[in-house]
Amino acid sequence: MEKHTLKTSTQIQEDIVEKHLEDEMLLDPDNDLNEKTGISSFGFEDIALVFFGGCIGGILRTIAFDLLSKVVALSLVNILGAFLLGYTLESLVASNKSSLSQKRIRLFLGTGCMGAFTTYSTFISHISTLLMAKGYLQVFEISVFLLITGFIFALFGIYLARKLSKKRI
Repeated sequence: MEKHTLKTSTQIQEDIVEKHLEDEMLLDPDNDLNEKTGISSFGFEDIALVFFGGCIGGILRTIAFDLLSKVVALSLVNILGAFLLGYTLESLVASNKSSLSQKRIRLFLGTGCMGAFTTYSTFISHISTLLMAKGYLQVFEISVFLLITGFIFALFGIYLARKLSKKRI
């Protein structure tokens, strides 16, 4: 006789997350799955590209925060980063570069540079500080502003890349 057990809500959540991660791994163009094991493999070169791109992005973010006020720098790096990421990724889609070249550019510029340049952790830290100071309206304003402008600038980057790629053809 087969014994049936009920799953806890935590086990159900873990199953959902695991399934979502499996689906995402299959969609990620930079993810090289080993066909025998199903395990993702990133080589030393991939890690080095992300590392060195991250160094450049981190330095640029630090310069922005040294030169500008915290709120202006926070807004600038996230909005500019959204634009550059949209532009870069759309440019790669329109290019005739090999998939290996595209992968290297995405890892270096997208994951490395833009990942370190944009600053989700600083955004959350700033929001937390405002919440502790009971700046609820500021939290709402900054959050909505950054989400909407980031989305608009990412779309603008995509639009500009498409326009420029059509001019090259």
